[in-house]
Amino acid sequence: MLKSCARCQTYDRWKSRRSKVYFSWPVTCPFYIMHVDLWTAGNNSEIGHGQLMNTMCDISQFVISIPIENQTAEHLAQLYIEQVILTFGMCAVIVVDADNSFRGEFEQMCKILKIHYWPLARNNHKGLLVEHYHRYLNKVQTIVSEERGTHTTFSQTCKIAQYGWNCSPVEGLDITRSMIALGRDLPFPLDIELSQLPQLNDGSMHTLFEFLRLASNNSRFA
Repeated sequence: MLKSCARCQTYDRWKSRRSKVYFSWPVTCPFYIMHVDLWTAGNNSEIGHGQLMNTMCDISQFVISIPIENQTAEHLAQLYIEQVILTFGMCAVIVVDADNSFRGEFEQMCKILKIHYWPLARNNHKGLLVEHYHRYLNKVQTIVSEERGTHTTFSQTCKIAQYGWNCSPVEGLDITRSMIALGRDLPFPLDIELSQLPQLNDGSMHTLFEFLRLASNNSRFA
């Protein structure tokens, strides 16, 4: 399919064989395979050493961005189980970059959580999907810092970036990342203001009873 696509042959040429994805991921369900990496905002006197643990769903590209206080495996494991597993469900595999300087911490985190750990092939940075989000996050952080003249809103900015990313469609599709991951779109405030509110049922609950009878013929009603 790729060989027959004129655009792929013209624009999507790899610079070297080392840049290719060395293996493909199996098609699974959302939040089953997660890509994880740390992102650093920079050493700034206002915020200290601001860091995020960003984790991305392999199939939907849905991102959970988590501010961290330190890089210990125990701290990362605690945040991962609170912000990811207990919120979106258990995952089977965590994918990290083999050349990552935090690889040891991630490997220990996976041992604590008893989750399978897959390091990417070396020099295969394109395979770590969360790197695409990091480039987007760099731009968002730069824009916000220049507009406000401060880095103190670092934590708020990372959550705004996460919201905007998850509201956007997957590249090449017209389906949003949240629709694939959660089964619904995440509307912006403007969408809520312009949309009409749903009508309430009347006091007799007649509409609700009719719906329940239509939905199931085996229901018993008092």
